[in-house]
Amino acid sequence: MSDNEDGIDYEYRSLLARVDRLLPSLESYPESNDTPEGRVKGILKWLREQVDARKLPIPLDRSWWGSLDYFASSGELASIPGAEKALSEISLILDGEGLVRPDDYPDVRRLLARFLLAYDEAVRPHITEGQSKFRDELEKIEGQIENEEISLPLDEEGFVERHPPSEWMEPLMEDLALSQEQTQLFFSLFAGARPRRRNDLPLRAPNPGLPDQAPPFEE
Repeated sequence: MSDNEDGIDYEYRSLLARVDRLLPSLESYPESNDTPEGRVKGILKWLREQVDARKLPIPLDRSWWGSLDYFASSGELASIPGAEKALSEISLILDGEGLVRPDDYPDVRRLLARFLLAYDEAVRPHITEGQSKFRDELEKIEGQIENEEISLPLDEEGFVERHPPSEWMEPLMEDLALSQEQTQLFFSLFAGARPRRRNDLPLRAPNPGLPDQAPPFEE
């Protein structure tokens, strides 16, 4: 099996795991473009069909699936447990970002260590209690990643409850580079995005033939 086939197969497995996790929650909703649930259900079923036919390239043009990314954060599917998280992960796969893998953990740990050094410099010498607790938990996470004690992504909602941004964000508001590092780090820690630029893209579909862009939507 070639590296390309292995790569697309991995992405297919990751994608279907999330599609199959979410579709049962949408079973009672009619497939329709008139409701968020119906539209998401239709796109997920289409994605499964294309993966089964091995026609789906990675990345896939957003004209085919862009509304999934919208519904991942719009709040319109908040009543369906796990829907927004699954859609966010599906978006990362289809966009070509990819989900963090165990062999990416050393890169995440290096990002975390680098951020902590820069953050410590930014808050020195007058670190607040909130800033101290924030950086101490990140340091604990760094050790847990190194010792293979946790899996990514982590629970962002719980982290934010323990560390409201208002208690630790001030140094980042004054340092654009530090803010960008924090965004990249949290994207991996909490959204599950791969921390390094992918060099294996694009991954061609084993059975190509899908148009590059979806046909115009017709009412």
